[in-house]
Amino acid sequence: MLNEQRLMVISAHSADWVWRSSGTIAKYLAGGAEVYVVCLTYGARGESAALWKTPDQEIENVKEIRYQESMNAASVLGVTNFEMWDFDDCMLEVDSKILQKLNEKIREVKPTLIVTHDKRDVTNPDHG
Repeated sequence: MLNEQRLMVISAHSADWVWRSSGTIAKYLAGGAEVYVVCLTYGARGESAALWKTPDQEIENVKEIRYQESMNAASVLGVTNFEMWDFDDCMLEVDSKILQKLNEKIREVKPTLIVTHDKRDVTNPDHG
């Protein structure tokens, strides 16, 4: 039954999708579903405090590290449809540009299920 499903995971930051959805992703992939992961940001500001402790750290290096971390996780899980978008985090503002890009992606994928943050998520203001 899952082989007819298309799961789309939309994540505010590069790490959110892993710790919030990896079990669901693994289940759907094992069942033969198509899985798509979209990260709106690299999480370079709000989730990368340890990386910024490196002397002379630069934003592009932080983004590259965060991207590689997500690609490693995607590889372990078997996710092949993965996108990292480059919107600003901390404070992520979901404006018409983000909504348009998301709408286009949703129309392209035609997911049967979308997993994302709850609008009342208090763990990070970007999640809502």
